[in-house]
Amino acid sequence: MKIKDLGTIIKGRTPPTGAQEYWNGDVPFVTTKDLQSGRYVRSTERSLSHKGLQLYPKNILPQNTVCVSCTGNLGYVGITTKPCMTNQQILAILPDKNNDPEYIYYLMKSMWSYFKQIEGHSTVTSQISKERFSDIEINIPKLSVQHEIAATLSAFDELLDVNSRKADNLTEQIKLIYEHCVSGSCETITLDELCTIKYGTYQIEQSDDSNVAGGIKWLCTQDITGTFVTDTSRYITKEALSDSKGKQELIPAGTIVISIVGTIGRTAITTEPMCINAAIAYVTPKNSKIKEFIYTYLLNQYEYLNKIATGSVLKRININTLKALPVPVLSDEQYESIIDIIHPYFLNLRQIHDENIVITQTRDIAIKKLFENTLL
Repeated sequence: MKIKDLGTIIKGRTPPTGAQEYWNGDVPFVTTKDLQSGRYVRSTERSLSHKGLQLYPKNILPQNTVCVSCTGNLGYVGITTKPCMTNQQILAILPDKNNDPEYIYYLMKSMWSYFKQIEGHSTVTSQISKERFSDIEINIPKLSVQHEIAATLSAFDELLDVNSRKADNLTEQIKLIYEHCVSGSCETITLDELCTIKYGTYQIEQSDDSNVAGGIKWLCTQDITGTFVTDTSRYITKEALSDSKGKQELIPAGTIVISIVGTIGRTAITTEPMCINAAIAYVTPKNSKIKEFIYTYLLNQYEYLNKIATGSVLKRININTLKALPVPVLSDEQYESIIDIIHPYFLNLRQIHDENIVITQTRDIAIKKLFENTLL
């Protein structure tokens, strides 16, 4: 049996980006970024109008379609929750009546190492063609067994979904607390007066296996999905790091990172030493006591940063723009007051983050065991 036997395989298409009448409606337009925050695609960064949706009627995807990123960052998976379209970096599986979409989702998750092996060997942009993807040979059980496996693994993801909602709620509360506490402040100073701000500089040759299979965590934008970041999708060796452009050192645990190229404004705090690529900046407060305040400040700049980002194809924030961001001037007492309020929220967010690591690791072990004989 092959992947194409699971149902219909559809490659995404993108309406002309210069035609505004096709964009900014209420139809989700799924990209790889939208496949990195959970099992179901509940929201997307970009959207289409109904006119844009009807431009390519054969590419419209119904609810419960399994989307897989097959260009660039390979192997990210999500299930649609409403009619939508995807860009051409995604291949979609429309399951037939004999196959469970949640089972197919976990099947694709089980192929992560397969996708990453292809990505690591690519000398250009990594890609799996529709034909190659469709012809991957698999061993699929009957529908009743698919339901059982999907139900077992879904229990883990339901726990992750509950924690995600808790974390989102806590994050929104932190943002509101910040806005309330600084609402009366008129005087500002620049961010670089309070912090040291640097670009990530690490670059690798994707074709060199020794560069992508080491023990040093290499942070990319897609790894920033919450308040804290521990795991990365790729690793490098000490030798590769020492040969990197700019001779970048590892950034320590507890560093604030923010994405500044492509996807703008994703912000997190590292929990372990790691190196970062050039699409990310790292921010180190000169006074470590205000780290949580600075993180919350950057969190509140998300919409503004996306508004001022430059670039017609690939959006970016210049390092000098980041340095010049205006930060409200507060007294030491005001800083302490805000930090006293928000610190317990950060403790709760860290607890949720650590719980999610254990849940995810346990789920992934179960996926590996349940699918060990599936890929032929």
